[in-house]
This record gives sequence, structure tokens and C-alpha cells, in this order.
Amino acid sequence: MVPVRDEFGQYTGATANQADPNCAPADQRNSYVAGANNNPYGMLVGSTCYFDFGDTRSYREPTDTTSLFVNATWDVSDDLTLKFQAFNSRLYQVAYTSTSNPGNSRIGELGGLRGELPGNPFLATNSAGEQLYGVDTNGDGVPDRGSQDLNNDGLMDYIVSGTTPNGVLLHEDVKARTLRPINKTHITSDGHTVDGDNISDGTDHNRRLMLQADFAVPFLDGWEGMAAYAQSSQRLRYMSNQNFDIEAMKQGVQCDVVNDRDACYNPFFVVDEADNNSIHVMNAVAARSKEMEETWLDTIDIVLNGEVPLGGFELPGGAIGAAVGYQRRNDKYTNTPSVHEIRGDTWIGSPIPENITSGSREVDAYFMELAIPVLSNVEIEAAVRREDFSTGQESTDPKFGVTWAATDWLNLRATTGDAFIAPTIDQLLDPVSCALSTVTDRFSSFSAFTTACSGGNPDLENERSTSKQLGFDLAFGEFDLSVTWNETDFENRIVGITGQQVMNADFEAFKVWSGFTGSGVGAGNQPSMEQLEAWLASGLSNPDIIRDESDLGTILQVTSPGSVNAQSVKVTAYDIQGNYTFGFQDWGDFRINLQATYIDEFLYQDDEDSPVLDGVGQTNLLTGTAPALPELKANLSLGWVMGNHAVTGIVHYVDEVEWDGTNYTPIIQRFANTNPNPSIVGGKIRAWTDFDLAYTYRGINLFGGEMGISVGSRNLFDREAQRTPDFAGVMGEMQDPMGRSYYARLVYDF
Repeated sequence: MVPVRDEFGQYTGATANQADPNCAPADQRNSYVAGANNNPYGMLVGSTCYFDFGDTRSYREPTDTTSLFVNATWDVSDDLTLKFQAFNSRLYQVAYTSTSNPGNSRIGELGGLRGELPGNPFLATNSAGEQLYGVDTNGDGVPDRGSQDLNNDGLMDYIVSGTTPNGVLLHEDVKARTLRPINKTHITSDGHTVDGDNISDGTDHNRRLMLQADFAVPFLDGWEGMAAYAQSSQRLRYMSNQNFDIEAMKQGVQCDVVNDRDACYNPFFVVDEADNNSIHVMNAVAARSKEMEETWLDTIDIVLNGEVPLGGFELPGGAIGAAVGYQRRNDKYTNTPSVHEIRGDTWIGSPIPENITSGSREVDAYFMELAIPVLSNVEIEAAVRREDFSTGQESTDPKFGVTWAATDWLNLRATTGDAFIAPTIDQLLDPVSCALSTVTDRFSSFSAFTTACSGGNPDLENERSTSKQLGFDLAFGEFDLSVTWNETDFENRIVGITGQQVMNADFEAFKVWSGFTGSGVGAGNQPSMEQLEAWLASGLSNPDIIRDESDLGTILQVTSPGSVNAQSVKVTAYDIQGNYTFGFQDWGDFRINLQATYIDEFLYQDDEDSPVLDGVGQTNLLTGTAPALPELKANLSLGWVMGNHAVTGIVHYVDEVEWDGTNYTPIIQRFANTNPNPSIVGGKIRAWTDFDLAYTYRGINLFGGEMGISVGSRNLFDREAQRTPDFAGVMGEMQDPMGRSYYARLVYDF
């Protein structure tokens, strides 16, 4: 915000919103070049200066994975076998992110940016556009200030000598409305590449240890038992590189320009390297520090199974089989925020310091299963499981099923049962952390990235479900087919909630309060700024949506609870699996396999005030309760084996869906080398088919062991994913954005 002056160079009390004068006009924008510092001065469209976002980002970041697996078995006796397994994996990933993300929820704390700050490009002029000059009595190069603050910016106003050049050029004290802490004209911090990428790396370390004893149960003839102890852990440690340090920024803009110029922070575009920031200022503002999340799970399992001793009594179908067991789980987690989050110094984040959070709980579980052969061709399965959590949750869940072998080639199946899922500890306790998300405002034209914060939700309730299945199995020699109907009715389904859902819910509440009937999509269907002001003044609007006080149409931050309980979710689907195997003279054996899922209904209700919707055939981009749901997904594979040779080909099919996301085409098309697909708005993500092929040769004897070699290709025919008007550019969960890829694998057993 730049103060407005009259013809005499005096403040009028008004302000004007202006972009950095050195922001490059849109028609000067260059196409992207790999490894280059592309478009360092941004792109001016109207009064907004746009910055590149992820211009050299990979859709899939490079990773380095190392895994170690150990398995040992010791047959101590006929009645006792001991087993040991150990697994250790380490995944290291490097991400090349944007120079700095947008995020302005704390911009008001930055205060005024003084005219004498190195690099300030806002020249002071009168209403006629004539340059104003000041007074420098002591000759220190800094214009003198008087004793008045007529524009109420917290700084005493410069003394204006007039428009006659005297060498004391005046620049305006301005306030930032939106700001990227680091831009591509700045000296690169130690964590930035020469082309402006902000590097983040992370390590995901997983371990698992298991000891198991299989034994004959004493005193129960024919019964077998298993006792096992397992310990697993995960440590995720990564560079938190998009927080930035607001305290370092505040200190830098309040620097002593005369005596400590190297400590100054110039947030503007740099056109004179003499005005650039020092490396220590850039490192301080970049605020790069590690954060970590660790989880541990210790499990004890005891399972006994065998035939129920009924004194020789058996049902017509045979003896009753049973399994009983006990499980003890000890679940722990620790979340360690970055040092800047702990201090509450994050520019993109909350001013409330985050704490190191940790939690633990113990779970005792008991179960029993019965297989009751009522007749030689009819069996009833009955099971019950009881879980008690030290944090107060508990559940007893039964399950029943029946199988009828109607003929030698036909089995009929039916099951029903309940299930229970308690929220994880991190879903309950995680501290609030902030990142980036896209939102579209129903009150204004804002449709862009903003700061999105979320954390644990201590109000989460347990998720419960009741499921039913009906199915049949056919078997005719080398051919078999299974079809299963599934219906699962969820209550309090634990789902993620997006910032867009928070925004949409606030708009719906406004409509109920005001009687407004517009959809909020497009200027003609949006309320006026006066109506928005009245809504904010009512005290009924969502305080987790932070708007720019000087421009209510700009969203600075949206905070969500992370996970919530959806009102209801009900899924009805059919699963199909078929196999056909045959030999062909001396040409080996062939196998055809079909796996398919047909979703009949996916009924969901986000909350009690929302309607019940069917998500089938939709991308469901505006809700976190339902994923993209093609009606049909299928894999058809053909396998061939002859001796040591094997070939497998798989055809993947994903049905079409209606695209129901936000149209970001008007923004995306302003940038070079972008190719959104505006025709998809009101249209579909087309059906997708691709083909994978692999060849394997086994049986190479080497150094006392055996080696196998595999080569293959995914998306062999190089199908290209359909472009979408999203910032990601494709629907990666439905279509392969990577194109054709090749791989080779070597396996050595010893």
C-alpha cells in the first residue's frame, strides 16, 4: 500500500495498491528453460505481480531407497518352531520447491517498509507525478523526518523540500499487502540453487523386528498355537524449508541503514546489486531447520486354533474349528516441529509457538472365531473381537458368515459384520502446522494459493462401520470366477477436510443467515463487498478464515482441524475376479486373469447441514470425504511361463469421470509453458487404458545361489495423461503422468 499525495506533495490520507515497480510486464515473460533463473522479476498483470510456482519442480521427486530383510527359521522339535524376521528400509528424497511460497497471514506484523530501506523502488511523487525531494541536514544519506505521522503508518513523515532536485531523493514508506520473503533476484541462501529452487530433503526410516514361536498346544490334542512379539518404528525427518522467519524479516527492515547496512533486509526486486541482501540475512530469513515425526508400535500376539473337543460329538459336516487369541499393542508417537515453529517465528504459520507433542496408548484385544460345518456342504463362520483402549475407546464387533457349496462347481457366500477404527494418536494430538493450498472464494474473485494450517483434532470420534457381502464362486476345471457384492455403511467416517471445504461451509452459512441465493461461482453470482462486510461484522463467520483487512477479497490463511468425522458414508460395489489357465502344446502354460471393481454407489454427507451426494463418476475435488470415483476399474493380465522364462502383460482400465474441480485456467494461462485444458470444464476426465509388460528369467546358478533377472516397461505405449485446469496439471491418481518408463531388476537368493 502506497500513500497518496496531493499537488503539494502532502498526504491526502488515502492509499493505493501498487505492485513492485520493477515487476516485469506480462508480455516480457520468457518461456521456461531448464537450469535457468526463469523470469526473476515475476509477471505484472493489472496491479498484481505474479511469481512462478514450482517452475522446475518434478511431478515425482528423485528418491534413493535401501532395504534389508532377514528371515530365519529353526525347527527345534516336531512341536516347536522358532522364527525370526527383521526388516530395515531407508528412503531418501530430494525435493526442488519454489523459491518461496505465498503466505501473508502475518504480514501485518512486518510494519512499514521505510523509504530509505535499501532497494525501496517506490519513488515519492506529487499528484502530478513530479519527483519529491527531502532534507538531509546531517548528510548521512538518509532523508530527515519531522514530528508528524499524517498517514498513520507508525513512522514520522519525511520532511518534503519540494520538487527541485537537491540530491535528496525521497522514497515512500509503504506497507506490504502480499509478499514472497525470497525472490529470484535475491542473493541465494545456502539452501537455494542458482536457478532459485528451494531445496528440501527428507529421510523416511522404517524398522520391524519379529520373533515368533509356533507350537503344539499342551493338553489340547491337535491344537496349534502361535506366540509372537513384533516391534516396529518409523522416523520421518525432513527439511522444513518454506516457513521463513518473520522475526529475522522484522529485524532486517528495522536495520540501521547508515551504520549496519549489511543487516538490512530488502524484500523488493533487486535491480542494483549494491542493494542486495547479505548471505547471513538470506540464511536467517530462509529459516531452514529440520522437523521430525517418530512412531513406535510394540505388539504381542497369542493365537490358539484347533477343533473344539466335544467328547467325540461332531456335526454332520465334521468337527467345529475354533481360534482364540489375545493381542497387546503399545502405540507411541512424538512430533518435533522445526526450531522456528517452536519459537513461533514462522512467516507462513501461526504466531503461537508449537510444542513438541507426544502421546502413547495401550490396547488390549481379544477375539474368537468359529467354523461350524452344519452340513457337509454348509459352513457357518462366527467371530467376535473386543478392543479396549487406555484412552477410553472400546468396541465389541461381531461378524457372521455362511458358505454353501451348492454343487461341485458353485459356492455361495454371505457375510455381515461390524468394524471399529479409533483415531490415531497423531490425528488427535498433532500440533498445528502450516503449508500451502489452493482455495476459491465464493465471496470474491480470489482463486489462488494461500496459507493452509491444520493439526490434530481432539474432538475426533471413533469410526464405525457395518458391512455386508454376498457372492458366488464358479470353478470349471481350468476356469474360475468369483463375484462379490459389498455394502459398507460408515458412521463417523474419519476423513481429511480441505481448506476449500472450510470456505464453502462458511459461504453456505452466510446464505442461510442472509437469504442470499447466488452460487458464489462467477462475479454475477457473488454477494457484494458490503454484504461480506456485514457477514464478518455479524460474528457468525468462521474465524479460521483470515482475510486481508484492507482487501477483504484476499484470503491470507485458512485453518482446518485436519481430520473430522463425516456425517455418513455408504459404499456399494461389486468385485469380480476370474482366471483361466491352459497349456499350448510345447509352448508353455498361459494364464488369463481379470480383476475388476464396479462401484454402484458412494453416498456421502460431509456434515449434518450438507446434502447426501453420490460421488460415483465424479472427481470429487471439492471434498475430502470422497476420492475420485470411476464407476469401473479393471486389470486384465496375460501370463506365459515356459521353463525358466516368464512374460506378463497387464492392461489397466479406469472409467471416465465428470470433472468437478475449480477452473484455474484464467490464472494458469498467464504463465509461459503452461497448457491447461479449458475444454474439460463442464466435461470429463476421459477413460484411461495403458499397458505394462515384463519379462523374467529365473534359475541362473551363481556362487551357490540362484539369480533372476527381470526387465519391463510401464505404460509401454506411452499414453499421455489428460491435461486439467489444476495447478498439478493432471489427475495423477487416475492417469499416469510419467509416460513410458523402463526398469530392470536383479534378484539373488542365497
